[in-house]
Order: sequence, then C-alpha cells, then structure tokens
Amino acid sequence: VEIRWSAHLHGVRPLDPSVVAVSLSSLRGVVRLTSCAILGVNQRYWLLGCAFVALFASTKDEERVRLCMIRLCQRWSGRSLTEGSSSDDEDVQDECSLVDTGPKSQKLSRSVTEVSARGCPCQSECASLQLEILRQRQMTSTDQMNSNLNTLHQKIKQLHVDRIELEKLRRDLAVSAKTNAFLRKKTEELQQQLILLRAEQHAASQVRSPESVLRALLTDQSTSSDQLLEAVLACEVLVNNARHELEKKEMRERRSVFEQLHAAMGNDDDVLLENLITSARRLKIDEPDIVMAESKLRFLRSLTGEQRKTRETQKIKMAFKEQAFVLVKRDDPAQLQHLLDSLDLNMPWRDWTDHAGRTLWSCAVELRSSAVQQYLTEVHGETAVGNQRASDNPPTLLELSGIAGTGAPSASISSITEPPSYRDVERDKVHALTIGHGLTPETVQSCVAGKSHSSLVSSGHLLESATRYRSTSSDFSAAVNMQQREDCGAVAHPVVASEDGAPQTSVIPVVLPPSGAMLDPSVRRFSNSSESSAFSPEQQEAFRAVVQDNVEVLTTALQGFSPEVWSLWRNKAGKNLVSLSEERGSSTVYRFLATSLGLLQELPVEEFDEGEAVWIFLRGEVQPRRASVVESSSEATQILVEFWEGNDPPVHVERCLLRKMSL
Repeated sequence: VEIRWSAHLHGVRPLDPSVVAVSLSSLRGVVRLTSCAILGVNQRYWLLGCAFVALFASTKDEERVRLCMIRLCQRWSGRSLTEGSSSDDEDVQDECSLVDTGPKSQKLSRSVTEVSARGCPCQSECASLQLEILRQRQMTSTDQMNSNLNTLHQKIKQLHVDRIELEKLRRDLAVSAKTNAFLRKKTEELQQQLILLRAEQHAASQVRSPESVLRALLTDQSTSSDQLLEAVLACEVLVNNARHELEKKEMRERRSVFEQLHAAMGNDDDVLLENLITSARRLKIDEPDIVMAESKLRFLRSLTGEQRKTRETQKIKMAFKEQAFVLVKRDDPAQLQHLLDSLDLNMPWRDWTDHAGRTLWSCAVELRSSAVQQYLTEVHGETAVGNQRASDNPPTLLELSGIAGTGAPSASISSITEPPSYRDVERDKVHALTIGHGLTPETVQSCVAGKSHSSLVSSGHLLESATRYRSTSSDFSAAVNMQQREDCGAVAHPVVASEDGAPQTSVIPVVLPPSGAMLDPSVRRFSNSSESSAFSPEQQEAFRAVVQDNVEVLTTALQGFSPEVWSLWRNKAGKNLVSLSEERGSSTVYRFLATSLGLLQELPVEEFDEGEAVWIFLRGEVQPRRASVVESSSEATQILVEFWEGNDPPVHVERCLLRKMSL
C-alpha cells in the first residue's frame, strides 16, 4: 500500500517486468535487482528499488522477494515476466567485474549490464557516463586521500622529531635548574664571605697602624710623654720584626750561595763559580771563602785542555774506585764484575787503594767478603801475594833477635810484619809518639811490629788521652809497660842484673802469628790468646756495668784504678769501655767515661741580655733555630725566648740549649 501510494504521489509508472527478471537465481541477484530498480529506465524507479531493498533486508529470503516483485510488476504492467537469457546474465557479470568494489560503482556497473542486456542504448550511455564520472570522483578522492596520508606521515615524522627535541630540552632544562641552584648557593656563600671581609676591613680601618698613630701624636700638641713613648716602642717592635725578617732572608740567601759556591768548586765549573763569587760579595759571605773560590777560579782558568781532560778522567777514576770498595764491603761480586768490566783497559784497578792503603783484595780479606774473594781469585787471579810468604814461614822471636844482631831490629821487624805501603806512615807515627809522649823509639817500634795499623791508631789515641794524666806513679808505668809487652806478643820477666851490672830482661821466645793475621784486626780480635781471656773481676764488672748503663756499679768497679789504667782494658771483642758504651748506646756511662778521660768539658755558664740574638739547639733538630731573648736572667735555668721564624708566642727554653750568636 505504501509503495502504491508513494508511486501515485510521485507519479511513478508501473515497472517494466523485463527489468525485474534479471538473474535472480544467482547469489547477487538481489543486489543486481536493486541496481536495476534504482537505475532502470529512468530515475522514477527509485522508490520501488528502495522498497525491494527494504523487503530483502527484513526477510533475507531471495525467492520471496523475487515472487513479490514479479506479482507486483504483473499487477502494474498487466503482463508476465520472463527470465533473462544466460548470455545476458554473463554480460552483466563481465560488466560488473570491470567496476570498482565501491557500492555506487557496483550499482552503476550492474545497471549498465542490465541496460545493455535489455538493448537500450540511451540508458547505457547515460549509465556509462555516470559510471565514468563516479570513477573520476573516486580516483580524485583516492589521490586526495593519498596526499592527505603523505601529509599526515610527514606531520607524524615532524612530531617525532619535535618530541625528541622536546625531551632533550627538558633534560637540558633540568641540568640548568641544578646548575642554577648550585650557582645560587655559591653566590650566597660568596656574599657571606664578602660581608665578613668588609666587616674585617672596616674593623682594620678602625685600628690605625703604629706609624699613623705616631704621626698623629707628633702633630698633636696635647700628647703626653707616655703616649708618645708607647707609640715609639710600638714602631720599634715593628722595625725589629722587619729587621729579623730581613736577616732571615739574607741568611737563607747566604746559605744557598755558600752551598752553591762549594758545589761549583767541587765540580770545576768556572762560569758558575764566577757568577757565584759576585753573589757572595753582594751577600757579604766570609772573605776566606771568597778568596778560596777566587783562587780556584784562577786555577781553573789557567788549565789547558789536556789538563782539564786529565782532571775529568781522574774524577771518573775516583768515582769508580769508591764504588768498587763499596761493592767489596757489600760482598757483591756481580755488581763488582759489571763495574770492572766497564772500565777502560788503561785504568789499573789493581793499584787502587782506599783511605787505609788497602787494595781490593786486602780489603775483601779484612772485611771477610768471601764471594768477592772467590771472584777475584777465579776471574782475575788475585791472591794474597804479600802475605803468602809470611803465612808459609812464620818467623820466631829468636829469628827476630838474630836479625836484631845486625843493628837494625826495627827496620827488620817492620819489613817482615807490615806491607811496603805502611812503612812511611808508620815511621811518621813512631816519630810523633816518641816526641809527643816521651817513649823510647825501641818501645814504640816494638809495638808497631806486633800490631796492625788500626791497633796502632787506637794505642796512639789512648796514649794521647793519657798524657793529660801522666805522672810518676808506678801503677801507670807498670800498666803502660804491660800493655806494650802484650802488644808485642812476648812476656817480660823481672829485670835481673847481668855480669857487668847492667839491667837485662830475659825474653821467652814466642812464635808470632802470620803477618796477614796481624794486619787483620778481626783475626786478632777473636784470637784465643791467654791475655784476651784473662779478666779480673773488676774488669768483668766494669764491662757489665757499661752494657747495663749503670754508672753506680761502674764507679764502684773503677774505684782504685786511674783513667790511664782502665782506658786500656779490652774485652774479648777488642773494645774498650768507651767504644763499648758508644756501641750499646749507654749515654750515661759514656758521659761519665768521656768526662773522666777529658773528652767532654762542661761549658761555662753564659749570661743572656734582653734582646740578644741566640742560637737554640733543640733536641731532634738538625739545624739550630734563631731567636731573641725576651727576659734577661743570670741564674734561671729556663730562658724566655722568641723565635724569629713563625708567629709562635715566647717560650721558655733550657739555658744549656742556648748559644750566643756572633753578629
């Protein structure tokens, strides 16, 4: 009823049955039917097509829709519908396959196919034109959509880049915020420091300097004498401090130039020495040092090229020699071999001697460097040639007495027991001991014949110490004679009268040890002789007290003995009381022994005036410190001083640590 009424209202004529009968048996029959109904002969079939579509959408029954359409068309047209041919149906399908899949294109394609099947050229052209327009519109819309997609893609990329930059800016902003906070904090601290500095500067400006105070007081007529005196003293203190600082700087400069001057003299650097002499005169260094440097400079400038080269070679030789003896002392044959192999062939290292006149071999033997001895024997064939004869055929005292009958006992004994390098030295020492101590040449020469170089030096030192206490006492003479006999290796019997009435001493022959053993103090030190093992109870107690650093026990043990006697005592290691106290670090005992022997003397008590410059020798300090006496005291044990270096307040120092400074 609605379809009729609508068709009547819109003036739609009845549908041609041939249009409806279009391949309704296929699966897409309804769609084709709808397309044909919409785009049939003209546009007035629009309402009927919509009705068919609505009917199919509600029933979903293709056959029912087909029957309804056929009945409706028969009622309107008055004639029956026939089925289209299969060829027309195939043409419609081919035409639909060329159309796009869009809804409107499919409808137009099916409409064109149906119209072509019916043989209507006008309607076919119109449908084709509409289809072409629709295709162009669809292509235009597709291109526009593609361009829009490309634009959107570019915008997405740009958004991604903007997002990355935004994240980077956000991180930079966070870092900048932290930096700003740190700088803000530092700014606040600097502002606080600036405020403090300004406050200090303001406070300092309020306190006037001593010079300004003195100048103001001088211009003020109402100034009292006390105020003027106080200002003058304040300025004097400032000037004294400035003078002390000036002296300290000058002292440092003089010390530096003095050290450089002597270093240049040792290095034979004439150019540097000339510059340092000028600096030394400017700093007022002692004139003898400057004269010595000038003489050294004149000597260096007078040398020729060959002489300079010779001096350089001699320096290198001395350096090698010192290093060689150090390696012998260390018993290091590997380094010694490397050193000797690096020497020039023209450098006779076998003739090298140290300060004691020892060669490398004799030094190795004396110091018991077995590895170095083995190296020198195996590689260089070094042997104790000078000591070989004495060790093979040791002479006896009878042989020595037989030699003495020739009239030169001293020279014979010295030639047997000592190497040739010691003869001149020992002759000078014998002469010095004979003149200085009042001993007979025979006594001194006999001691020289039985003792090594080191023992002679020790005996000479003790004899020099004993001269201060020399007297006519019998115990001192007996002690000296006994020590001389023990050193000579013979025991003297009491003096008996001979036939002519002259005193004569009988001597028991004793076999002397080899001369090599005499030259080596370590061999004699550990010998098992009777005199080294015989100790009196007083000697044992004295040496024990020295080890224990007990002055009371040592005083009791030495009671009844003069310093000349107990200074000659030796223990089994060949050490006397003084050397043993030095070795064990017994400071109290050493002070007692050294004072008794006259090695230490008590300094006189000095008086120090106020403002006097002094040296202070502090314990544990290598260099003394300079100071000024603040308070003068003649009896106090503590002196108040003020050091020149630093800003320390005045302190009390023991009087014994102070020495007057000669300015």
